Amino acid sequence: MYHYTESGLSNIWLCNGYHLENTYLEVNKKRDLHYVIACKLIDQKTKLSPDEFKFLRTEIEATQAVIASALVYVKAR
Repeated sequence: MYHYTESGLSNIWLCNGYHLENTYLEVNKKRDLHYVIACKLIDQKTKLSPDEFKFLRTEIEATQAVIASALVYVKAR
């Protein structure tokens, strides 16, 4: 297993879909992986940590205001 701290999140571990050679990490389908992580963060019932919020903002390239309003809408459903 690989502790995937490159995501900016401390609780992500990869059990497959990556290749590590020396200090170089290659993640297969990184975009898909980040999409799944983002979906899980949005679906969780607890408040987002600052690192989780930053991860979401980075992934969708949005301002804090845009992501906050989107999360309010999703949580209200």
